[in-house]
Amino acid sequence: MNKLATSGDAILSAANLGIGCYQIATSDDQHEKNEIFVETVSSTVFGGLAGFGVSILLFSNPVGWTIAIAAGVGVAASSIAVGKGFKAFYNSKSEKIDIVNKIGVDQWCN
Repeated sequence: MNKLATSGDAILSAANLGIGCYQIATSDDQHEKNEIFVETVSSTVFGGLAGFGVSILLFSNPVGWTIAIAAGVGVAASSIAVGKGFKAFYNSKSEKIDIVNKIGVDQWCN
């Protein structure tokens, strides 16, 4: 189960980054590109760290499929919530920083 969880985490992280990059490349609104970037990066980082934690749990303790699936669903739901939270935090700032242009994400995703 540990190997499956680790592989699944890497696949989902890569898919999340790919989808975020595609959304950035197809958006015409610079603010929306920054929202997508903040949401994608924060959810991917949180999901990766939490997925790693689940992998350690599965490695160190023999748990059943029900617990493993529940932990995976919990990580996925939490990851989405964290991404939305960071997006809201980004939008709450009166002076919005153009992160996408500053670090060149536009060029990477095109």
